[in-house]
Amino acid sequence: MSFKEIYFQVSRNKKLIVEQNELIENQKTEIEKLKNQKLELNIDIQNYKKKENSFNKSFLEFEVKKQDYEIMIKDNFILKREHDKNLLRVKVSHLEIVALEDRIVELKNIIIDKNIEISSLDEIVEDLSYKIDNFEKITDNGKLRDFILDNKNLPIFYKSILIYNSDNDLKKYFSNFVKKYTNETFNFIMPDIDDRLNKYLNGEKIALTAFDNYSLETNNSLKFCDDVLIRFIELLHSKDLKIQLNNYLVVEFVKFEVIKQIFLSMKDEINISKIKTNNTKDFFYSCFNYFTENELKLFNVIAFISYYCFEHRILVDNYKNLDDFYKIQQKYYKDFEFEKLDSIISADQVEVTQTNYLDKIDFMDGFEFERFLSTLFLKLGFKRNVTKKTGDQGADLIVDKDGVSYAVQAKRYSSPVGNKAVQEAISGKAYYETNHAMVVTTSHYTRQAQELARKSGVILWNRDKLFNIIKEAYKENALD
Repeated sequence: MSFKEIYFQVSRNKKLIVEQNELIENQKTEIEKLKNQKLELNIDIQNYKKKENSFNKSFLEFEVKKQDYEIMIKDNFILKREHDKNLLRVKVSHLEIVALEDRIVELKNIIIDKNIEISSLDEIVEDLSYKIDNFEKITDNGKLRDFILDNKNLPIFYKSILIYNSDNDLKKYFSNFVKKYTNETFNFIMPDIDDRLNKYLNGEKIALTAFDNYSLETNNSLKFCDDVLIRFIELLHSKDLKIQLNNYLVVEFVKFEVIKQIFLSMKDEINISKIKTNNTKDFFYSCFNYFTENELKLFNVIAFISYYCFEHRILVDNYKNLDDFYKIQQKYYKDFEFEKLDSIISADQVEVTQTNYLDKIDFMDGFEFERFLSTLFLKLGFKRNVTKKTGDQGADLIVDKDGVSYAVQAKRYSSPVGNKAVQEAISGKAYYETNHAMVVTTSHYTRQAQELARKSGVILWNRDKLFNIIKEAYKENALD
């Protein structure tokens, strides 16, 4: 082999060696990489094992919690059932509480009613004690004692007033007191006020509501109690009277005296002969035939009937005030209406319809109405004297019967008659020096006119009253 060949052979070998070295280096590098990868892999494997261990641990914990959760679900179901039961118990308890509260309210109302009954019984006991203390002092020749003894079921109202009537000195004090304070004491007979006054005088608080129909009257009455009535009671206690008084009796006696004064003011206006006193039923029925249905609702008419009933010893159901008496009156009036209807239906022949007298009067002028009234009074048994048509000094007619004279003011109106007509009648009475003043109208009266007439004693005939009197005077079916 030549040198050249050797040289080339060596060069090739060297190149191969160099390449082999590079390959080895590359392999070393690759080996290093693989080592590094193996190291990283080992690290990852360790991390994985850690995570696996952690996961296994967590899984075990989860299994434990799952078991706990399943136990909790069971417990929760039990608790829910208990909760539902408790809710049901609460509902039942609530219903029981509501029922108990309602029952408590009922019991409270019963207690209140019982207290009221006890209070009423206390009043009755006090009233009976008072009557026992004063019974032997009642004089009147023993008539009142005999009347009370003969009528054991006599109303409380009668028993108190019969004793009151036995003491003339006492009657004088109360009569003068009511005359002095007419307006204030008139409220005492209004509905509900007398009970409030008694409570007030006994020291109880009186509650008024904004919509109370009688709040104004009650306030005025309570003020009157403070200002006047208390002093009047003290005055009575200082007198040597035969009757032992208490606040309750003072109010009762004032009410009675008010009713009595109303009766006296109306007595001359009423035809007493028309009222029967045979028995209780006849008494009420005769009143119903005399007064119109609207008049029977008026306090002055109720007061008149109740006093007339008392004066003639007509026994009715037990009552303490005008409210009670009116309820009794209404019971009789209902029977009266039924009997009247029954008599009409049962009659063999239907009554011929009467001519409506007031319809004819409504077509009269003022002078024609005066002439008609003049004829009417003649039929009623009066003597007549028609005044001049001008300058009549407040009276259109002057009529006289049994020595009692009347100055009559005639008003043929369609609207309510006011104070002026009453004032004219008062002037006519004074000018012609008659015993009484009267206003007769084809209409009705204002409340103010009625009040002025009541205070001044003027007799009022409204449309209903006039109609009844015409029917009584004219039995025929047409005017003469």
